[in-house]
Amino acid sequence: MHARDPVWAAYLRVQKIIARRPSIDDYSYGLEMGLNHLIELQSNVTNLPFDANAEASRAIASGRRTSNRRRHLDAKIELQIKDNLRLSIDATAEEAFDARQRLSRIFSQSGKTETVILYTTAIGHDSAAIAAHLKMKPATLRKRLDRLRDRVAA
Repeated sequence: MHARDPVWAAYLRVQKIIARRPSIDDYSYGLEMGLNHLIELQSNVTNLPFDANAEASRAIASGRRTSNRRRHLDAKIELQIKDNLRLSIDATAEEAFDARQRLSRIFSQSGKTETVILYTTAIGHDSAAIAAHLKMKPATLRKRLDRLRDRVAA
């Protein structure tokens, strides 16, 4: 790194600007992009004449625009996600309320045995275990369960 090298002089200038920044914003990201571009320029030294300060300024402006655009898109996507989440939560709450009302109506119209059959089936017990508990044949239990399902579906 030679002090008279225009790329490193521009790099030093941008580093000093970054050091004085009190916060991170779009301009800060642009400055970082400018530093990255200057390092690229240094590693890909060509014989073409270029102004390192102009290159750094161009890269900083480009990085700032990119960061600003990304921030706006992120905010837009976040709003869409929040709106969709709110809609799905509201719909789920309404569906849960409707399902609870239907279950209350079904349980109030069912006898004790039918309620036990519905509840134990819903929590995952198999028909053989439920039939043994209720002291009935598994085929009888399955038929009663089919009838209950038909009533629930109506």
